[in-house]
Amino acid sequence: MNGTDRPAAGRWSAAGVTLGAAAGYGAVTMVAFWDALARGLTHTMPCGCFDQAQSAWFLAWVPYALQHGHNPFFTTWLNPPHGVNLMDNASMPLLGLVMAPFTVLLGPVASWDILAMVAMAGSALAAFCVFRRFVAWRPAAFAGGLLYGFGPYMAAQGTTHLNLSFAVFPPVVLWLAEAVLVRQQGRAERWGVVFGACCLAQLLISTELLLTTATMAAIGAVALVATRWRSVLRALRGDTAVRTAAVRRMRWAASAATAATAVVAAGAAYPLWMVFRGPQHVVGGETQHAGYLSANLLGLVQPSGNQLLTTAATHHTVDPFYVGGFLAENATFVGVPLLLMAVLTAIVLRRRPIVVVASVVGLAAVVLSLGPRLFVGTHQVTGAVLPYQWLHGLPLFHDVIPARLALFVDLCIGLLLAVALDSLVGLARRRIAQRTARRHVPRLAAWGVSLALGTAVLVPALPDWPAPMQPAGVPPFFTNGASAVAPQSTVDLYPFP
Repeated sequence: MNGTDRPAAGRWSAAGVTLGAAAGYGAVTMVAFWDALARGLTHTMPCGCFDQAQSAWFLAWVPYALQHGHNPFFTTWLNPPHGVNLMDNASMPLLGLVMAPFTVLLGPVASWDILAMVAMAGSALAAFCVFRRFVAWRPAAFAGGLLYGFGPYMAAQGTTHLNLSFAVFPPVVLWLAEAVLVRQQGRAERWGVVFGACCLAQLLISTELLLTTATMAAIGAVALVATRWRSVLRALRGDTAVRTAAVRRMRWAASAATAATAVVAAGAAYPLWMVFRGPQHVVGGETQHAGYLSANLLGLVQPSGNQLLTTAATHHTVDPFYVGGFLAENATFVGVPLLLMAVLTAIVLRRRPIVVVASVVGLAAVVLSLGPRLFVGTHQVTGAVLPYQWLHGLPLFHDVIPARLALFVDLCIGLLLAVALDSLVGLARRRIAQRTARRHVPRLAAWGVSLALGTAVLVPALPDWPAPMQPAGVPPFFTNGASAVAPQSTVDLYPFP
């Protein structure tokens, strides 16, 4: 699972490459939010209603709570007099804290728009930086980051659920897992502290994404161990050297895990208490049926209304029936070219541990995203019970929406795409070099072949952007002066979304 061997780039050249990738991802993000940028970030967002408006309120609550001595994790300004447990909702207190200066100066709508753009570009950049560890050709890592940061998952969630589109954490976990389980360089405790701090940060952004990432990481760890089965057998048969090395590696990983656990336990004690024991915490059954908002098997190859290139069936079948009819949750499209690329990469490069891990985790994410029952189009396959049926019964999983696991499908296929393009460049360069004596022709021709392939497989996944924006101002009732609300009084707003 180690990164490929390649000449070490200088500090400035590596920084320049990263800045160049950030600029490229930033340009794509500007396309997605062009309508908001043109009409004004302070009063325009995808929708001044529903989940977007709720998220904007959460962002505004954190600086207000800190200024007035309120609890940032609980409020009676909603659902009075009982109040609302914000840790059991998508409150994103860490993002609210980071954006507090912008919220105070520009308003929560501007903070929402800025964070939504940072979420897309930041998620793509995080994937790019991690993918670079496994490929030598940096444009390949850039293509993988494009799919992760702007693919079908982000096309659905990027303008609806801010807590879910801020997806920097999963690729960072891939980097940290490789550092802890494979490289093991430096002090284990330092890596553990970094790992714990990242988990704590994700807890204060999205508990659901923290849980699903931990689940996928556990599956990836099992897959990684399976790639080392020969060493495991040698250790079991009494090879002392192998057993000693294995014990040393396990102790290193255990030290890192202990440090990470200590950091999470110290920093997350009160937030977790709020989740499980705090006032107005969720008790009992799930918020939705286990099969609600599950992916559809045909959704892997049939684009939804979130994609630019759609089919005639999209508006008649896919959008109203797939994933509960919620377009914002229909993030499961991959497309035939990307699926073929992923399968071929998994077969041809099966000896590379990172390919095995990405393939296993990606396949697991696809299966789990289908929920407890298999739906193919508008038909349910009778008698087909999927693994999510048992996962849903475990503690903490009863509120996880299966279709959202498509994020990890995009991450794994993005990594496989990067590895495939990188391998293709090397192969094409060697083959072309055998047929020409010109020095630069092999490199340029190989790059052209890989870029053409990368473009071909990514085109079907193009999102339908720029995303439409709407004014999100204060309702006229509160601004026209015709009505007044008495201080300290309670106002019920109707209709409630």
